[in-house]
Amino acid sequence: MPKKYFNPTDKPNLTEMWEQASQKASKKGVVVEVTIEPQRKTRTTGERSQSHCINGFIQQICQETGNSFDVVKEYVKQQAISMGYPIKRNEKGEYVINPYGYPVGISEADSSTVECGYLIECARILADDLGIILKEY
Repeated sequence: MPKKYFNPTDKPNLTEMWEQASQKASKKGVVVEVTIEPQRKTRTTGERSQSHCINGFIQQICQETGNSFDVVKEYVKQQAISMGYPIKRNEKGEYVINPYGYPVGISEADSSTVECGYLIECARILADDLGIILKEY
């Protein structure tokens, strides 16, 4: 069931939505996750955006270290979890753990501006630890 967004003045029928979600989940044998919170501001995209920044930093680290993009990005996400970056959950609501026993961060595309800031900061820390001077575009 997709996320639903409402204005503060709306009065949605939460009982009806709960029934629909519960029925759908019981057929699949999964749990229902309900979150009520103010809508998060999603990370910025495009030229000179947070997404451009984090991916550019990761590419520079890859060029200097010879590691793959996916390996460096996963490492940065793992480090960002200690700052508050969200952990990915499976359809049963359980945290996703990689084969090495570490939690997996959510997709960058699903991150907020604050959470993407954690990724940027962790990429800067990693680059500094490796003696890499990052260029910002």
